[in-house]
Amino acid sequence: MTGNDRVSTKQLEANRRNAKKGGVKTVPGKMVSRMNACKHGGLSNRILEGELPAYKIICDELSEEYEPAGFVQKVLVERIALCVLQMRRMSFAVNEFLLQIDDPEVSKPVFEFPGEREIVAPGYQPAITTGQIERVMDLYERYEVSLENRFLKLNKELSATCANRQ
Repeated sequence: MTGNDRVSTKQLEANRRNAKKGGVKTVPGKMVSRMNACKHGGLSNRILEGELPAYKIICDELSEEYEPAGFVQKVLVERIALCVLQMRRMSFAVNEFLLQIDDPEVSKPVFEFPGEREIVAPGYQPAITTGQIERVMDLYERYEVSLENRFLKLNKELSATCANRQ
């Protein structure tokens, strides 16, 4: 769509009606949905202290590759670096899940009481809880595509802005 294209009044009204149909409407629903990003932290925009060295390396490598000039290009470099960290977080969770499946805990009953078990071989103990792993695995495929698309879009924008400067 170019700057000269206009949406008809009829289409604009239809768009407004359709926009009212989707999304959370109630206050309790909004309170719940606003916490969606906090369930596992994989998509958090916060850079954790342990991730800071990797983030700086990624930023340095991107800066060396693109040589950003100006504020917008520097912001795009930072956004790409954050996106890479988010992809790594998701990969970490999947890796923990696979390691746990590959090396499960082996136990045997001690007595006839349910839950009383002796651990024969401890197996792999993931760095995150099983519940966190399950939630991330449920969402991983959608997040992976979303993160890759964001990464590619940011990369394309940065490449275009760097090409325009030359």
